[in-house]
Amino acid sequence: MALAHIPQGAAGDQSLTTPRALLLPGGGLRLSYAAGALTEIFAHDLKFQLMDGTSGGSLNLAMLLSGLNVDEMCERWRSMKMRNTISFMPILNYLWPPQFVASSSAKGFRQKVYPHLGIDFDKIRAATGVQGSFNVCNFGKKMNQLILHQDITEDFLLAGMSLPGTLPPVTINDEVFLDSGFIQDVNLLDAVKRGANELWLIWIMGNIKQYRKNPINLYVQMLEMSANGALIKELLQIKEINARIAKGEIVYGHNKPITLHLIKPARPLPLDTALYTGSTTHAELIEMGKADARRYFDQFKAEGVPFEPEILSMIA
Repeated sequence: MALAHIPQGAAGDQSLTTPRALLLPGGGLRLSYAAGALTEIFAHDLKFQLMDGTSGGSLNLAMLLSGLNVDEMCERWRSMKMRNTISFMPILNYLWPPQFVASSSAKGFRQKVYPHLGIDFDKIRAATGVQGSFNVCNFGKKMNQLILHQDITEDFLLAGMSLPGTLPPVTINDEVFLDSGFIQDVNLLDAVKRGANELWLIWIMGNIKQYRKNPINLYVQMLEMSANGALIKELLQIKEINARIAKGEIVYGHNKPITLHLIKPARPLPLDTALYTGSTTHAELIEMGKADARRYFDQFKAEGVPFEPEILSMIA
């Protein structure tokens, strides 16, 4: 795919003195929020050399690298039928607990969701002008594994959004892969090591002080603890890197401080269950993402936000 096919504002410009990375972490199927935020980011003509997706965020990355512009992405999110994400496992999976693998099979994503979202794996692999990467959990190694966009397949994309218990793991070349959300929901430090000096992060995972009850909240909170905890660790590592740079040291090729721009909701977004029941819609989430991104640009500071845990806090 030629450079011209990358959405306006998305493609890398090698003349830029500040290489940028766009980081698209997970958040279930609420990633229409991120699509809304992207409309504002690209409206400001920001260009990126690196784009990285984890978990559900990989869907937006796959759409971008398939050549969709942000308006097309938002329209496909708005028109997506949530029932198409559900397909049933064999009956024994539900009737005999020792055989339970996941609540849904991946058939709906393969046959309906990916085509509806305009995801084209040939176009993704052929994309030029930007380096994309997708994160998966290598279950055997218990490590996050980076898949470059030139090597992405339907199986790898599916594995990268298969949270334990929700979708079954995916076996590729005799190795088992899952969603990396419980290990690392966004890969800041890798982007820094690959040369990005300015990081743009759309963060969706909830982060409030109150502990919530009921089985769904308990599962979600485990994911939120893992995701926020791993991100906070990287924030503090990059803070240390900036301190070393301030003393004159060159770290991973950087001789000026790394900056972070963060777009996130002030309150946790409704869970996926709200999308299935209809109490919220993708259209509403898109508008939330647009509003939060617009608010960030209205208060924009070139130095970005501090690399401190508090920047991830939300109110209940």
